[in-house]
Amino acid sequence: MTKTAEELAAEAAALEAAALAEAEKENGAEDKKVPGAVPYSRFKEVIAQRSALETKLAELEAKMKKADEKELEETNNFRQLAEERRIENEKVSAQFVVNESALSQYKTILSTAVNDMTSNWPEEVKVFDPGEEAEPLARFEWAKKAQALVAKMQEAQPPAPGAPGTVPKPPAKDPNKKEADFDLPISVKRSF
Repeated sequence: MTKTAEELAAEAAALEAAALAEAEKENGAEDKKVPGAVPYSRFKEVIAQRSALETKLAELEAKMKKADEKELEETNNFRQLAEERRIENEKVSAQFVVNESALSQYKTILSTAVNDMTSNWPEEVKVFDPGEEAEPLARFEWAKKAQALVAKMQEAQPPAPGAPGTVPKPPAKDPNKKEADFDLPISVKRSF
C-alpha cells in the first residue's frame, strides 16, 4: 500500500529526529562543548535522506494524481455522462420527428382550407395569392385579409343580365309633351 504525503512527512521528521539523537550519542564527549551540535557528516546524511524523501513524496503525489484520474475513468463518470447525453439526444430527436410530422399535417390541412376558401374568388384577387410554395400560415393570413375585399367585390358586381330587377325603367313621360317628341332625337325634329 502506498503512503500518503502526510505519512511520508512524518516519517522524514522522525528520521531527522532519530539522526540528531544518534549523532548526539556518538559525539557524546567531544561535542559537549556546544549543546545540540551535530557532526557535518551526519548532518549531510540526514539532509540527503530528507531530499530523497521529498523526491519520493513528489513521485507519490504524481502517482496518486494519475491513480485518481484512472479511478474516474474506471468509474465511468465521463462515459456515464456521455451515455446520458446520448439518450437525451435520442429522445429529443424522436420528439423532433413527431413534431415535424404533425407540422407537415397541419400545413397540409391549412393549405387545403385556403384552397377551398379561395376556389370561387375572382381572378383579380387570386393574382395576389402568395402561392402553394409560401408558408401556409402566411397564405392563410393573406386569405383572411383578402376575404373582406372579395365580399365587397361580390356586393358591387352588377347582377347578371335578365335577372329580376335588372331591366332599366324608362324615364317618366311628361303629360304635356307628345309621344312623338320622345321618339326622335332633337336634331331630327328640327330638320323637318
